[in-house]
Amino acid sequence: LDALLESGVAVDQPLPGGATALMVACALGQDEAVRSLIAHGARVDLRDEQGNTALLAAAEHAALARVREPVLGLLRRLLAAGAE
Repeated sequence: LDALLESGVAVDQPLPGGATALMVACALGQDEAVRSLIAHGARVDLRDEQGNTALLAAAEHAALARVREPVLGLLRRLLAAGAE
């Protein structure tokens, strides 16, 4: 992921439906990917076509996760980066 981002891939390039890589990483609980995307300037305030945000994706993942502590770290990271 870092190599792609450092090669100039647009960090906030949306997928069909408007989801970004940050939203997908949050939905999958991928803390290291979230950390990398934020470090490379991913916007935490973007919304997909249905109005969903990365924070909502992370919260939904947290609700379904069996081990919540790592997911709580992901939520804290998003909030620290300015997610609302």
